[in-house]
Amino acid sequence: MAGIIWSLSWPLICYGLSVELASLVFRNQEPLLYTMAGAAWVIPFFIGIYGREPGKRDQWREFGRKEVAGWGLLGIGGSLLVNTLIKISGIARIFPGFSQISPQIYRLPFVLQFCAAGIGIPVAEELIFRGLMFGHVREEWPFARSAVITSLLFGIYHGNVLQAAYGFVMGMLFALGMEKKGTILVPITMHIWANVASLAITWFQGTG
Repeated sequence: MAGIIWSLSWPLICYGLSVELASLVFRNQEPLLYTMAGAAWVIPFFIGIYGREPGKRDQWREFGRKEVAGWGLLGIGGSLLVNTLIKISGIARIFPGFSQISPQIYRLPFVLQFCAAGIGIPVAEELIFRGLMFGHVREEWPFARSAVITSLLFGIYHGNVLQAAYGFVMGMLFALGMEKKGTILVPITMHIWANVASLAITWFQGTG
């Protein structure tokens, strides 16, 4: 059990420290910007740790374009479905936490939103939650338990009820992709496409 707890904690601790350091270096900047910097600093480290495990290094060469498109579209579909269900449920009116922090994301130029929330942060999060946490826990526990635990942590990590609900469901979908194909590139692709689609929809609505 101690090994499970360690596998679930050390990646988040490293990422949290990196983001905190970035917030000190890029003082008075938008949170999304220093979070992107923190993600950029730890991504090479996490890739190195992940790639050291047996059979993991070759994954980067075994993911074709058709799979990118297929899993990416599944990520977009999942994101749209979950967001639609959240809107229909009215939970956003009860828990307005996301509406309070969203201006920090969407007031930045779209290019920065794309680089940070669309690319850098999803890559870091998937290396943490599906590559290192889920991957290690899955060696000890069955899929359902591993997916639920890591998805709960993924949801809680986002810091408010609305994003926690969204993060849990999407985390389960990302874990399923990881389980089916056995490569971190699947949840990374799904996460990137889902976030980019959400950013694009919000941007077009704002300019329409």
